[in-house]
Amino acid sequence: MRLLPVALSVGVGSVAGTQLAVRAGTKLIVGIGLLAMTGFYAWVAATNSATLSYGIIAVQMVVFGIGMGLTSAPATESIMGAVSRPRLASVRR
Repeated sequence: MRLLPVALSVGVGSVAGTQLAVRAGTKLIVGIGLLAMTGFYAWVAATNSATLSYGIIAVQMVVFGIGMGLTSAPATESIMGAVSRPRLASVRR
């Protein structure tokens, strides 16, 4: 249950990332997602403490999940779009 914030935010970020990439471009959306994940890592490094409340950790997980979602879905689509259909069909066999 405690990991639910990151799971839900990855799902929301993936859907939003795919739709935003169509409008604004894959490079921009993936860049924003990577920036969000960088912010997450910096925030975690700056607040590393045994007494940190779960509320702060949950918000950190949401930032990471959104960054991951914004990055993974458009990047995967971009990679798959770079492979030609005949090549993709031969790989699936």
